[in-house]
Amino acid sequence: MSVDVVALGGGILFLLTAIVGGGFTIREIALPRVPRWARAVSAVCGILLLVPFTLGIVGRGPAPDEPVAAVGGQDRRPPPAGRSGIEVDPAPATSGDHLELRGLAVSVRNDPPRAGDTLTVKYSLTNVGEEPVQLEYTFAGARDPAGNHADSEGGNENRVLGRGEAVQVEGRIFLGEPGAWRVWPCYALPGDRYCPNRWKAFVVAVR
Repeated sequence: MSVDVVALGGGILFLLTAIVGGGFTIREIALPRVPRWARAVSAVCGILLLVPFTLGIVGRGPAPDEPVAAVGGQDRRPPPAGRSGIEVDPAPATSGDHLELRGLAVSVRNDPPRAGDTLTVKYSLTNVGEEPVQLEYTFAGARDPAGNHADSEGGNENRVLGRGEAVQVEGRIFLGEPGAWRVWPCYALPGDRYCPNRWKAFVVAVR
C-alpha cells in the first residue's frame, strides 16, 4: 500500500471523527460523544494529512505515457533524455550505378543537436558491379530549414573502384541555425551524375 493511500485514509478517518464526534444514535447503533478538544485535534490531523495529498495530485505532471498538449497541432514533447532524435536507416542499399551503401552513421557534439554544432556523417561505398566505377567525389548532401544547399565538402576525388572495392566516406555539415535539416549520403560521377535523389535521407532537428 502506498504512502498516498495511507495518508488519504488516515485524513478521512480523522475528519470523520471530528465531524461525528458529537455522538449520535441510529436505532440500535450508538456512537459515544468525543470530547471537544479531541474533535479539534482530529480535524487538524485530518487536514494535515489531506492537504499534502491534494497538493500532490494537483501539482503532479502528466505520466510519461500521457500525451502533452499540442501547440499549433504539433506535439511539443522534447526528445527523450539521452537521444538526439536523429534516426538513420543503416540497412545496405544499392544504387543504379552498382554502388552499395553500408554503415550509415551520424554523430554530433550535443544531444539533441544545437545551432552551431557540426554533424559528422559516415558511410562506405562498395562497387558491386562487374565494371570499374569512377567517382568524381563523395559527400553528404544537406538542406537547411529554408531549403538551401548545405552540402559537405567532397572527398575521394577521381577515385576508381574496381569490382568489390570500397571507399570510406566522412562528411561534415555545419548546423548553422535551428530547425529541421535534411541530410543524406551521396556521390557524384562524371557527367553530372549523382546518387539517387535524397538517398537514405534523414532529418536532424536542431535546437
